[in-house]
Amino acid sequence: MKASNMRDFLCSHSAIYQENDENIKTSILVLHSCNTGQGENNIAQQISAELDLLVVAPNAEVWGQTENEGTPQEFCYEIGVNHLYQKAGDDKKYVGKRGAWIIYYKGVQVGSFDGHSKPYFRDPQQIINKYEKEYQKIISENY
Repeated sequence: MKASNMRDFLCSHSAIYQENDENIKTSILVLHSCNTGQGENNIAQQISAELDLLVVAPNAEVWGQTENEGTPQEFCYEIGVNHLYQKAGDDKKYVGKRGAWIIYYKGVQVGSFDGHSKPYFRDPQQIINKYEKEYQKIISENY
């Protein structure tokens, strides 16, 4: 998905993004798609660079734990990021090293946190302000 498509999607499906976009305010987008924060120039980084978004994305596979099998992920009581792998000749998946949630702002990685923490932000504006300062610090150190 291109960033321009993401903007159209968010404008059509998110009242918060639509309001923030109209008022030229930053929104937080948490991607729960596996590996969207992995590697250089990943989709999370691209979206954060092209749209006014603080993007949080996993750098490995996302898992969710529910009490009932087949429950949608938004009802998971625990969400995390792990590197999953399979052994040769075995259908079972095994959990490897912990992954992380990577945070991008204006195309720059401004932070990360443990993959076993759920990405939930009680005060979005405070979080945005925190990472705006981190972004300014990173930019000033590199130029």
